[in-house]
Amino acid sequence: MRKILFLLILAGCTAFSDCTAKSEIAVKKLAAESKNAGFEKAYYTFTGIMPEIPYLYLYKFNMETPAKKLQYIILVDVKNGIMAASESGNYDDIELIEKDMKDIICTEY
Repeated sequence: MRKILFLLILAGCTAFSDCTAKSEIAVKKLAAESKNAGFEKAYYTFTGIMPEIPYLYLYKFNMETPAKKLQYIILVDVKNGIMAASESGNYDDIELIEKDMKDIICTEY
């Protein structure tokens, strides 16, 4: 019984790690594109998973030049391969960044 429980926990941790890693692929791609667009710094912090929607990963994303600093909340949907952003953080101004991102789709959902 203990062995079965351990294997179930291990499988859940592996799925969590795999989905988190896939969500981070999207944000890393966005950071690279930001630097190519002229921002000197582009960095992010994983802030968590939306409790009601377990396949929606949230990141705090910052882009900087000497003259300005922008901050967004990035939403990465690993079930449907979608990335969106909210500047206010209230989610009333969500803008689609990219869709059909097949490389971030997590099959656990």
